[in-house]
Amino acid sequence: MGGFMNSLTEVFLKVLDMSVAATWMMLAVALLRALLKKAPRSLICLMWALTAVRLLCPLSFRSIFSLVPSLSLIHISEPT
Repeated sequence: MGGFMNSLTEVFLKVLDMSVAATWMMLAVALLRALLKKAPRSLICLMWALTAVRLLCPLSFRSIFSLVPSLSLIHISEPT
């Protein structure tokens, strides 16, 4: 039973980390949209489409040039 709960915890934390990363992306798109008021509508739609793909596809890329500090934002210690 402990292994099952550990698996569920890992899945939950992975989904939570991906949601936080997608939130950062949405904030970046909103900021860019505010800064680029004269940008073509197609560029704005492209940015939101990329954000939608990020939300729908469970892929993540690691890079040393990331704006998000870490993919593992939450760490849970094992109870003793």
